[in-house]
Amino acid sequence: MSTRKARSKEVKDSLASRLRNWKSIAIIAGAVALVALITVLVLARSGPPDDNGVSETVLATVNGEAITTEDVASMQKTVFQWDGVWMEASEVLEQLITQRLLFREAESCDYVPDDTVVEIEMITRLATLGIPIEELHTMLEDTGLTYQEFLEHRKVQLAITALLDNEIGTPEVTEEEVMEAYEEYRESYMERFAGREPPPFEEIESLIMSMAEEAKHQDAVFAYVSEMRDNAEIIYM
Repeated sequence: MSTRKARSKEVKDSLASRLRNWKSIAIIAGAVALVALITVLVLARSGPPDDNGVSETVLATVNGEAITTEDVASMQKTVFQWDGVWMEASEVLEQLITQRLLFREAESCDYVPDDTVVEIEMITRLATLGIPIEELHTMLEDTGLTYQEFLEHRKVQLAITALLDNEIGTPEVTEEEVMEAYEEYRESYMERFAGREPPPFEEIESLIMSMAEEAKHQDAVFAYVSEMRDNAEIIYM
């Protein structure tokens, strides 16, 4: 691997570390590739552990809408297949509350695409990834997930993504914020690679810029979600 490629990888690894906690919002907001979405929705049907037939129970209501044990179990399995981590039910419940709020807000702002748009987007993505539509149908049939259920999952993701894109947008970062991101990367680099000097800013400027923009976008999303939760009626059972 060339020196430039190696350094780019190191920066990306640092960015991945900084954004580790971003995965939760990425999952519920649809910030994953379609091929990953197919995988998590299909494999979620077989992720451990099993609920052993426990009756469905309402765990919380969000502006009057129920979130149940079945909802939580389904999301636990999805996250397990996405990240290989079995999350606590309480943490998953919080994610589902956020997802419900974001989707209802997307509905009220008219960001929910109709079925035709969702299907066209999905087929286009599949074609780009080189996955025949017949292969998707086979995968779904093997696991009992219907094609319409799959499209509904995708619709929720696209709606939330559109909401966040339009209501938050792409943040502009200042020169000071970019340099702060570089200093953070520099400190992380020197901790990980003792005795080695990190690449100069000029050599990795575009990657550091992306790191600063993503961090600022993450802060904006969490602030947006926090305000939405503060204004919602959330009742835990």
